[in-house]
Amino acid sequence: TGPVVASSSKLFGGYSASNYKVCAADGSVAVLKIMNGYGKDWVDGQTQLQERLRVAGFNGVCHCFPLRASAALGKPKLEFVTMTGGTPACLLTFCEGMNAATLIEEGKADNITVLTGVGKGLAALHSVHIDYNAECGEAPLLRTWRQGGACLVLQHVTGEMLTKMQSSPYTKSHDFA
Repeated sequence: TGPVVASSSKLFGGYSASNYKVCAADGSVAVLKIMNGYGKDWVDGQTQLQERLRVAGFNGVCHCFPLRASAALGKPKLEFVTMTGGTPACLLTFCEGMNAATLIEEGKADNITVLTGVGKGLAALHSVHIDYNAECGEAPLLRTWRQGGACLVLQHVTGEMLTKMQSSPYTKSHDFA
């Protein structure tokens, strides 16, 4: 059992996830991210990568709250994904803010400032040390970009992701599709 939920509200943004801000009675705040159209294994891979970044001290992404711990093959493992309702979901840290497109549209930041910030964030993300021999072997270890990576960049390059987005009921009306 975790904190008692005091309130929740739907958040906007994202491609295919349904995001909810969840406020607990103790004042803590999190995001419930329901991953529509994704399988548990894919979401588990994402959350394990986010946990790896957290352990490495990288604070440029949301981190996952563990939902439970298990012991697979005698090794403790934190689990971050629930399948309640049949769709994978996870609970993430919450950061108050405004998306980059809105900042630009409202004149609160210019394109160069936003893109410089994005570039610095990506550079910091890609500078996190990964021991490929220990961490990027067979599943369930971290994926490398050759296996789809954290953002499935290979699917973007080949156009596969665009096709998926255009055919998904969750993303076909999105500006990027």
